[in-house]
Parts: sequence; C-alpha cells; structure tokens
Amino acid sequence: MQYFVQQQYHSKPAFSGFLPGIAGIHGIPLWAFYVNRGQGIAGFGIESKDGCVAEYQSAAKAYHAVREYGFRTFIRTHAAGALALYEPFLASGADVHNELRLGLDELSLIEENDSLGIRTEVRYCTLVGAPLGALARELRFTNIGKQHMSFEFLDGLPFVVPAGVDYKSLTTMLTTAQAWMTVFPEDSFGAMYRVGASMQDTASVEVQGSANFAAGYRRTGPAAPMAALRLIYDRDILFAPQQFMLLPEYFSEHGLEGLPFKRQIPAGKQHCAFFGDSVELSPGASAEFIELYGGGAGEQVIRNFLGWFREETNARSLLAAGDSLTSGITRSCAIKTGNPLFDAYCAQNFLDNVLRGGYPHLESAGDTANGAASGQCAEATATGCGTYIPVFSRKHGDLERDYNWFVIPPEYYSQGWGNYRDVNQNRRSDMFFVPSVGEEIIREFVSLIQTDGYNPLIVQGRSFRLTDRPDAQSLTQTLPRTHALVSAGAFSPGALYAAVLEDIGPDNSSAVSATFGKLLSAASVEYNASHGEGFWIDHWTYNNDLIENYQALFPDRTGALFWGKREYPYYTSGHRVLPRKDKWKVTRDGVRQYESVVEPENSTGSCWMHDSGGELYLASLGEKLLGLAALKYLGRDAFGIGLEMEAGKPGWYDALNGLPGILGSSLPEAWELVRLIRTLRDLALPLAPAGEVELAEEIAGLYSSIGEFVQLPSDTARELHLRWDAMARCREGYRDATVDGFSGRRESIGAENVRALLLEMERDLLSGLERGKKVNGGVLPCYLTVQPKNAQEIETLFLDGDRAKVPDFNLKLLPHFLEGFVRAMPLQADMAAKLELHHTVMNSALYDTKLRMLRVNAPLDELSHEIGRARAFSPGWLENGSIWMHMQYKYLLALLHAGLYQEFLQLGRTMLVPFMNQEIYGRSTCENSSFIVSSLHPDESLHGRGFVARLSGSTAEFISILQVCLWGRRPFCVADGELQLQFDPCIPDGLFDEKRQIQALFLGQTSVTFQHRSKGDVYPGSGVGISGITLRRSSTESPVRIDGALIPAPYAEQIRNGDIHDIRIELGQSGGAR
Repeated sequence: MQYFVQQQYHSKPAFSGFLPGIAGIHGIPLWAFYVNRGQGIAGFGIESKDGCVAEYQSAAKAYHAVREYGFRTFIRTHAAGALALYEPFLASGADVHNELRLGLDELSLIEENDSLGIRTEVRYCTLVGAPLGALARELRFTNIGKQHMSFEFLDGLPFVVPAGVDYKSLTTMLTTAQAWMTVFPEDSFGAMYRVGASMQDTASVEVQGSANFAAGYRRTGPAAPMAALRLIYDRDILFAPQQFMLLPEYFSEHGLEGLPFKRQIPAGKQHCAFFGDSVELSPGASAEFIELYGGGAGEQVIRNFLGWFREETNARSLLAAGDSLTSGITRSCAIKTGNPLFDAYCAQNFLDNVLRGGYPHLESAGDTANGAASGQCAEATATGCGTYIPVFSRKHGDLERDYNWFVIPPEYYSQGWGNYRDVNQNRRSDMFFVPSVGEEIIREFVSLIQTDGYNPLIVQGRSFRLTDRPDAQSLTQTLPRTHALVSAGAFSPGALYAAVLEDIGPDNSSAVSATFGKLLSAASVEYNASHGEGFWIDHWTYNNDLIENYQALFPDRTGALFWGKREYPYYTSGHRVLPRKDKWKVTRDGVRQYESVVEPENSTGSCWMHDSGGELYLASLGEKLLGLAALKYLGRDAFGIGLEMEAGKPGWYDALNGLPGILGSSLPEAWELVRLIRTLRDLALPLAPAGEVELAEEIAGLYSSIGEFVQLPSDTARELHLRWDAMARCREGYRDATVDGFSGRRESIGAENVRALLLEMERDLLSGLERGKKVNGGVLPCYLTVQPKNAQEIETLFLDGDRAKVPDFNLKLLPHFLEGFVRAMPLQADMAAKLELHHTVMNSALYDTKLRMLRVNAPLDELSHEIGRARAFSPGWLENGSIWMHMQYKYLLALLHAGLYQEFLQLGRTMLVPFMNQEIYGRSTCENSSFIVSSLHPDESLHGRGFVARLSGSTAEFISILQVCLWGRRPFCVADGELQLQFDPCIPDGLFDEKRQIQALFLGQTSVTFQHRSKGDVYPGSGVGISGITLRRSSTESPVRIDGALIPAPYAEQIRNGDIHDIRIELGQSGGAR
C-alpha cells in the first residue's frame, strides 16, 4: 500500500480529511474525520452529526480543539530518577520526532521520544463487516532505549457523546443536556453511554434504544482472550473539576492505583473514556493495546459483539478486513505504471468517486459470492449477473464542508443520498467497470426528469418491493420478521438483509445470503428522490455523458436503448415553475425574479406522473429525450443565445446564486442542447421502428409549434424578442396543460420529419451561440443577463391578445468562465476552431501563469454583488478565481474529446494532482481537492495549496480521463453489422515502467498490458501507435495474434463479455491512427 507520509506534521500547514467509513455490504458504517494536528481524529459517529460519538467540529475549530478534546495519551514514568508525565503527539522538538501516515483506509501516527526512550504508535481504522459502527484505535508502545522501562499510561477520549444527544443539543445547550447523560460501566470491556430517555419536549417520552460505547483491551496473544483495561469514565478524577483538560493532575500526582475509581459519578455530567494500564518493557520490546469506540446498536448487540471481538484471532481478522475491502473496491481501476504515486492516486481517486456516487454492486440471486463490496474479489460483480445496488455513497460532508448535512445510513448495504448532479457524474463511468449496469443508471436518472424538464435535487437510496408472484411470497412464509417487512411495502436492501439475518441467524451465513439474494431478485426496484432546494438548470445535461458512455460500450444496442420498452416514467415533485407574469417583479433596480417556483399545496401521494385516466405514464428513452430537447429549446433568452435561469437556481457554478434573480442566462446548457439534439438526430431517430416515433400528444404539440418558430425571422434584436415571447408562451402553456400529467394519448410522427426539425433547431442554436461570440468581441461568453430597457413596460408584456407589447431588452455579458469553453470545446466544427478556442483560454485571465493552472473565472471586481456569493469571496478563494479542480479536470477531458492530445499532455503535467509539488499542495498528492488557491489571492503563502478534500466531482473527471487515455473515447464500434474494438491510447512516455510496460484492467475484468517498443508519447496521430495485439482466453489455450489495431468479431464481443482473460498491446513506430 502506498502511504502519504508527513514528517513533523505539527509544523506543516493544517489540513483535514476523513476515513472512508465503508463497512462492507454486511457491516454498519461509521464516519470519522481527522486533522494533521494532535492525535488526528477530530470527530466520528453514526449516520449524521446527530449521531456523534466524538463531537463534530468545523475544520477551523477542530485544528485547535483536537489537542484538548481529541484522543489523548498520558505516560507517567520515572526518567533519570525524576517523575515525568509525557503526552505524545503534542509537538515536535529536538528529541521528539513524529510523523503522520495516510493509507486508503487508515490513519497512523508515530512519535519517538529519544530522551525517554519510547516510541508511541497509533493506528485508526473503521471496522468492516461488524453489526455496529466502530472506530478501532490500535496503540503500541516500544522501548527504543537501552534500559529496562516501566510506566503507567492513560489513553482515550476526554468526552464521549452519549447516544441520544443530537447535534443541536450538543452545540447549543450542552449544559442542559448533561442532565440526561448516563454511563453504564461494563467489566468485560469498558462502558456504554446513552441518555436515560428521549430529550424532546413532547408528551411522548421514549427510552433510548441504542447506545454508544468504549472498549479497551491489552493484546495478550492468540492463546487467550484479550484482557480488558481499567476504565476512567468520570474525568473529574483526572482533571481538576470544571477546568481545562490540559494535564491529568490527579494521575500525575498519584498514579493509576492512586485514582479514586470508586468515586466516579455515572450520571448528570459529561463523561470520558480513558483506559489505563501498567507496562514493563525490556529494550526493543513492545506492548500492544486496542480500543473500540462506536455505536448504532442496542446494548445486547454491543455486548455480544465485543465478547466475540475479545478473541485475538477475531480481532486480527476484523482489523485486517478494511485493507481487503478497499483493495477489492479499487481493483477495478487498478493500474501499474512506472510511477507508483500515480498508481496510488488512481486507486484513491476511484475510492473517493465511490464515496460520492456509490459502488456498482451486483447481488447475485441466491449466490454467496458478494464481490468487491464485501472485501472479496471483484469477479462476482464483473460478471454482470445480479441485482444492482449502488452501495457506500453519501452526500459530501466533512470538516471543511461544514455547510452540508451528510447522512450515511447505519445499515447493511448502506446507500446514502446525494445531489442529482453529483451522483449522476460520479456514476458516469461505472459501466466501464461493470458494463451491465449502464442502462440501469441511465434509466434511473432520466426517469427522474419531470414533464417540465427539471428534476428533484436529492437522489436517495434505492428501495425494493416484492412482487405478487406466489413463488416470491412463499419465500417468506417461515421467516416472520422478513414476511412482516416485505408485506408492509417498499424496503431497503439493508432492512431486508437485517430481517433475513434475524430470522435465520448469523451462524448460517450461506442460507442468509441465498435467501436474501432470491428475495431481492424477485423484487422490483423503486427510485427515491425529493425536491430539495430547487431546480438547477444544468442537471439534465449530465445524462448526455451517460448516454455517450453507453454508446462507447454498446453501439450495437442503440435501437433497443432509445426505442425498446416503454419503461421511463416522469417524476413529479409537485413543485411548479411559475410563468413570467407571476414571478417577474419591477423593482427600483429593474426587473427581478426571486420567487420562481411554487410548492405544492397538497401532495397526491405518488411521485410519478399518471395520465388523465389514472395510469402510470411510461415513455421510451427516445420519447422522453425528445420532449426534454423541445422544452430546453423553448427556454432560451430574449436574444436566442443562452438558456434562461428561469427556475430560481443557476447551473454548475452554484456561487452565481444571484444570477437567476436578475434574469440570467447560460450558454453551457445551450451547448449541451446541441449535443443532445445531435444524439437524437444522428443515433436515435435513424433506428426508430418503422421510421416513426410515438410521442405524447403534448410533446407532439411542442414540435408542431417549434416547426413554426424556426420559420420566424430572427435577424434583428426586435425579431428575436418577438420570437422569444412566442416561444415562452408556448412553454408556459404546455406547463399549464400538463401540471396534472399527460392526457395519455400519443401521436405518431415520421422520424425523418423530426430529424429535419432537429437540424433546424441545431442551426438556430449554433446561430445564437455565434451571436453571443460576436457580441463578446469574438470570444465565446458563458453567462449573461437580459433586462428590459424600460422595466415599466414589462407589465404590458403579460396582457392578452393584441394588447400585449414585447419590450426591448439590454444584453450584459459577464467575464470569462472556464465552464463555457469546456462545454463548447468538443462541439466545435473543426480542429482549427478547437485550437482557436484553446489558445483563447490560454491567453486569457483564466490562465494562472504562476501556477500554470486554469482559474474557474476571470476577475469579478466590476460586477455587482447581485450576481451571487462568488462576488463576495476573496479573489483566488472558493468559487472566485480559484483553481476549481473539477472544472480544470473537465477542461483536460474536453481537450481529449476534442482530439487535442498534445495540448492535453502538456497541461496534464502541471494540472493533474499526482504531478504537483506536495509541499506546495499542502496535503497528499493522492487526494483531489475542491479548489486550489490561485495567485489572485492576497496571501502568497497559500498559492497552490489545496482545500476541501476528496469528495469532488474531479474524481469522476479523472476516471473519464484515464479511460480515454487508456482505451480511447469510443473503443467499440459497429462496422458492416459486426461489433469491433479499437483502442486509441494517449499515454505520456514517462508513465511506462522500466520494462516499458503499463498494466491495467479493461472493463474491470480483462488484464491489458501495453508494451512500448519505441520511444515517445503515444497518442492518435503521433506516429507511435498499436502495431499488434495478442489475445489470450486462458493460460491453457493458444493465444490469438492480431496485426494492427483493430480487433474484429467475434473477439470484440468476447472481450466485452469478459471471456478474454489477457490482452497484450504492442506499441511502436509502425502503428497508425484511426
């Protein structure tokens, strides 16, 4: 395992991070955050901030508070004949050396005190496969001196939060909350901590059902159970009452045996968990201890588990399981190059992508193999058979993202919730590792699109519902808890597994897995979501990426994808985008729209749209995307340049939160609409059955109107304004007519007629985008505002019939934003236009010449604060002129998609994290950050430092970058009716190892070795390419040799199916480009 190591870490710039908190599919997860101060851990708990075991604190506070409220170790010894009290990990010095180590699933600290002759080592990890959430703390003392040593120590937490104390009580009424706090000592391990009863001021009072706990043991070897350590839970017998917890004065004065254990008070105060013991060490000898802290379970579950864990062999196997789990998860993206740091970065990046988007686990029907998600190998998942569950995801939240309320469900098969944009992007490439999940991922996210073209913000975990098939129902007849669960309606996979486990018992794990798999395979999936905070204008665009990736793998299934079964419903949140007349208001500053969306007055109970006959309306993918394309086309601004921010929220650039209120418009979504239209016109419609498409009559009506709009004159600003109003009225009329759903009637339209209309729509869109470029002095803009020249005239706009008068508008452009160039780059007409765009970016204020990176936007100093919070941020910080890693990575990916390989390779050397200077970056260069402080920031010491780690959309972008660099943008194609495969690698020469090789997995299942027999960077058109390929089905079969780069049928499909075990690709000067 590759570790990030930071020597004398207290003297380095502060940073925060987190342990993965993945407990496997058969474990209960726990969140844990750390800082590079004190003893690291700065808060952990179960599910959310309401489930703290150690209090969550924002990073700015945690950097200071961890030294007092984090884990502490006190060593009482006689050195040179004098009594000494030594606390490791407080600071560095001439005779004190410490270091911090980070692995994929662990945090370790080491400190050597030369004067005392003692080394202290601490290792943290979260437990995998346990029926409760727990943080393990392994502690080791080693005598590094030349003399025999004896000492006493205390080790633990100054404050364990009792179960039942929520975050609000913890942070705003802690003094009052102490009245509920109780500790329950346990001789066999330590203690449990909980409140006596519920703390809410309600008529219904309940006993607290779960507990938090602390357990401590001395490791004695495999022959006997570990010995329980003595516990101090009342910190008043250590520290002076009500004083700072700087030093345990009573322990220093009297030693462990002199502490008044019997005077501990178990109720009505804050309680600690300090474990103590006496140690005798000869030179070179060590003493090892282990502590567990956690919760999320009832008291008897805790006792049973800790009784099992006390056996040394059980403890060792469980503590090692985390490494197996993360290795199994990251195996799909494993790569071996000549740069071990790059390889480690790829693994960390993949793991962090899983944490935000989920791991594509396939649960086999009645099979005991549970794949990489359980810590075993990934073969069961890679085969493509089973029920898809995206496990381990969560909304991003950590010490630096203190604004987010994260939730990690404390159940088996844990599925957290996240924002539509985030989860969609982070699952984008899952099909490249588990190909069979591709269509299912598309189905979920497109199903959540509403009839108005928007979608709910929050994507929740999947649930299932058992079908009415008699064989399915009969499976639960002898399982009372399981029967009750499935009979009650929808259930989560975790709840089902827990019920089956309780009915059958943990001693028969194979029967539990088999029954669970059979039940899940007999159930139907249900997608869950909630409206959240509003409608963002960019969310639909990420479905373009899902469809494009699917096409790269399954070009032979295009017709079935778009026109197969009608199985795409329409989500309905009940929230409605208001028409202009109800949201546009005249203020002293002009026209504003601040209340754009109205909440439903009452809920109908169903979140899926039904037609006028009460039937669930289901569409094909093609039908639904055609409706989406029509709505977005009708949603452009009064100059026909960008798409209006009509629903109260901006696009990807969240910090322009004020732009919708001042009638903002966005070009990135217009570029994505061009992309969607091309997909429909060139891929979907030519394969429409019988040359016709069936559309809901309401959508068909939109296309009928669009056919008229594209014929309207649009050469002058006045003509554009008039057309804009007609299109807006059409859109608003459609929404009024479909507020309660479609009628259910469909119309057939000739596919060629629709294609012709889409071509006109594309031409009109491109004309508008070119219009924006012309107005902006020949440079593509990204955002703009459109305001009536005379705000008072706006009232006449909403009159009926001939009395309506469309006002004239002013157009105002915002400075450059990187996103505009990212979205436009791959869609430019030719290579010359792409290069021109790239040169524009590199010669603009977006390029940071000091850091050789790309800023997210040009300076905003000349703009009003009305545009949003970005204007208020210091330049170079957060979303104001910083290096926003997600968008910088998007730009690198856009260069690859545009075929600008040399430009990508040049920029990648300074813009990809594993190639950055670790001292400047300020944290592990295996981890992404949300942003890097740019040279615009007034504090030069911060330039180049990364902040807000890991759970960033940049992980999704890098996975896409890596896939394109290894395999090409579209590896599979159909020629002459047959599936073919051709790799188009783009690999810098410096990544090959000493054998001139790179090894990776294709589709998460086939080992591929690139053998570079020449020199130089490899990319299409470089003169260095694929000269030959060798395929091997198994070690016993003769290999198949292919000259050139094209893998024909039937081998292409065999590779996609995982039937080819090994591929060797020879690179040389003779290779050509596609």
